[in-house]
Amino acid sequence: MTSAAQLAEPAVFDETLQAALARLVPIDVRHYVGCMMQLGRLKEAAIHIEANRQAFAGSENIFGPDEIVEAANFLEEQGVDDASLSLRVHFASKTLMTLSGRGVYNCIIEPTAAGVIFGFPSPADDESRANYDIAITEALIDNFDDPLFEAVSFVVYPLELYQTFVKLSREQGEPAFGFV
Repeated sequence: MTSAAQLAEPAVFDETLQAALARLVPIDVRHYVGCMMQLGRLKEAAIHIEANRQAFAGSENIFGPDEIVEAANFLEEQGVDDASLSLRVHFASKTLMTLSGRGVYNCIIEPTAAGVIFGFPSPADDESRANYDIAITEALIDNFDDPLFEAVSFVVYPLELYQTFVKLSREQGEPAFGFV
């Protein structure tokens, strides 16, 4: 199910989820929350984290469940709902996929005083990543009346940073899925 969310196609994920549920396939809540994060559905992810705290015990990785809940609460306070955020995450992902010619894996970085940061790991060089950042910003401005910049930022960062996170997670004995 995680790979469906990595496609940055909410409809594909929703269809996959519905097919799994129709076949009574058990879905691990941690995988589900990871997918919700990838799609920008942070409020839904936070609801499942709060309802299943036991499943997330010991999941305090670099970006853990508490950060997801905190980000969802921040966005709710700013008046940003999952539908609005999901559209922008999807659009930013598609823009990067078009420019880079690569699949995109989103990761929430964290809520900050300036808003929630969504990152996209990329193997591109520094100049290309900077150009991707600019293109994503311009695309959001051109396609949304309110790009939500007061609450959400998108950044393309070095793939090595993501790989370091995965390595640290594995060393701690925690899977990296869902909390990147």
